[in-house]
Amino acid sequence: MTDWKKSSQSIARTIAAGDIEKALKMLSQAEKDFGHKAGFHLLKGDALWSCGEIREGCYAYERALEIAPDSVDTLCAAALARYDFLEFAEARDMATRALELADPNDPTRADLYDILSCLAERDGDFDESDRLTTLATEIDPEAFPSPCRMKEAEFHAVAAEAVHALPAEFLKALQDNLAIVIESIPPKDILEMDDPPLSPSLLGLYTGVPLPERDSSTSPPHLPDVIHLFQRNIERESSSRDEVADQIAITVYHEIGHYFGMGEEELEELDLG
Repeated sequence: MTDWKKSSQSIARTIAAGDIEKALKMLSQAEKDFGHKAGFHLLKGDALWSCGEIREGCYAYERALEIAPDSVDTLCAAALARYDFLEFAEARDMATRALELADPNDPTRADLYDILSCLAERDGDFDESDRLTTLATEIDPEAFPSPCRMKEAEFHAVAAEAVHALPAEFLKALQDNLAIVIESIPPKDILEMDDPPLSPSLLGLYTGVPLPERDSSTSPPHLPDVIHLFQRNIERESSSRDEVADQIAITVYHEIGHYFGMGEEELEELDLG
């Protein structure tokens, strides 16, 4: 085993442990010791992505792809980055190419089927999406458990039950000036509201004017604010009806927190991140 392999494995373990600051320092040393290998850029992309530096992480994946254009792992990472940047055609091309190159026993095929499943979903082909999800589950059921798919009416019923169980102050907020809208997946125009764009894997989103930012003298009153729930994304995170209900409740809690003016750090402290 080469020193680079030992170093890269150590860096990968550090990223997996969540110590991104240490991982970036290790990468800086690895750059001096070993130069710009494809694996170096791939790990750098993983580290940057993990700490929220999405655009820089994407650049690192692209650099790795320039060095090793036929690397299945690199194509997979780049495809996921393109997907998160809403470049769906490019993501499909990369994932398809990686799947063609992958060994039949390569576990990365599960990730590739999952990416392609999400892309089929965005095309509105839910049957194909579910077929690809099943393939991912067969390869890696722990990472890609079978989602709890529901008819639209059943999901609405579960959502109503979950919302009804919220604390009284949250129910009052919903009754006063906050509507819940259920959609299958996040529309692209909603995802493009931020830069970098919001993730297509988003479970829910609050849109409106948070209470602390409102001017009581503003007239006329604005339209009700909205909490969007994205059914198929929530189902992907749930393997049972109870888990769907729990995930809806957590998502609504999170988004009402934004309505009350809480930032992501405050929500994390309340275990609602």
